[in-house]
Amino acid sequence: MSTIERSATPGVLQLRLESVSGTHILTGEPALRAAARLMPTVNRFGGTRANVRDAVSLLEEAGDPLRVLANVQERHGARADQARWKRKSGRWSGEGLVKKLPGALHTLPSNYRLALEMALHEESERRAMDGELTDLERAWREAEEIAKIADDMFVLPSVNAKIERLHRPHESDN
Repeated sequence: MSTIERSATPGVLQLRLESVSGTHILTGEPALRAAARLMPTVNRFGGTRANVRDAVSLLEEAGDPLRVLANVQERHGARADQARWKRKSGRWSGEGLVKKLPGALHTLPSNYRLALEMALHEESERRAMDGELTDLERAWREAEEIAKIADDMFVLPSVNAKIERLHRPHESDN
């Protein structure tokens, strides 16, 4: 069972994972990565055109993938005082209740599930691109340093001195 929890820190995704091996609460980046891996399975049947259109509208209204996550968390996230799934006699039970438990990923409305999956993948792509741009910037700076060394490698000191003199303003210009 996977549920979105309402986090003590607004805008920080909190995910509760429950299994036979225990309960794990993931927050922030680990929660984003786990949710990104879970949502394709949760949405394995996709959605209708209307669901997809509504999901895209939710993304557009939010204006930012992280805001979509916060909206889903605020509207559908479980609170600490709400019912939880428990393992009883070899099967999962919602404390005797046959109803959707708040925050359970598979019980979110289809448009929210799809918007959540889209937002998670958009955010992971953005983070990957940011990392790539950082790597490119680092490589560019290294190339500049190497080019400067290469440029100076075969220039005589007397030539460098002459260039410096030419770049200095002439005393008669003052």
